[in-house]
Amino acid sequence: MIKKDWVELPPHSQSYKDGVNYFLDIAFTKGMVEEEEILCPCSVCCNDSWEVRYVVYDHLCSKGFVKGYTEWIYHGEDESLIDLDGDSDDENSHPLKTFIINSHP
Repeated sequence: MIKKDWVELPPHSQSYKDGVNYFLDIAFTKGMVEEEEILCPCSVCCNDSWEVRYVVYDHLCSKGFVKGYTEWIYHGEDESLIDLDGDSDDENSHPLKTFIINSHP
């Protein structure tokens, strides 16, 4: 399971910044990556904008994560550990994931 305790820390703290780098390392190696970009999970982009690593880092350190995005299914968290709707075997069963996959071929 991915450690997330740092998300609640003050964004200016070194531990938070280290956590953002930890998140980005996982996101860019195991998550959904399109031409060196990932969906930005900041509170402004809300997983709706594809951005390069340094932009996502800046956004997360200045704006924080979008509220409610605690299961990082687009950023490398193992979906087998997450039961989104009681049917974790169907990888496209979550409506938001289906929307994103269909709108970004």
